[in-house]
Amino acid sequence: MNEENRQHLLRIARESIQETLTGEPSATFALIERNPPHELQGAEGAFVTLKRKGISPGGDGDESPFRS
Repeated sequence: MNEENRQHLLRIARESIQETLTGEPSATFALIERNPPHELQGAEGAFVTLKRKGISPGGDGDESPFRS
């Protein structure tokens, strides 16, 4: 997957959390939905790891997941 599409998926993941918290829909998802890149049109899924300050939840020495 190219870097541009990776960034799209990362933005969609972050914006989906924001949408859940605020009700504001993901602008990136709306843009991609109208004209999806070929690489993102398949039936496959993608796993996106969100990190806080470069550390993923439960990884790199962090013993517990992030809590809200």
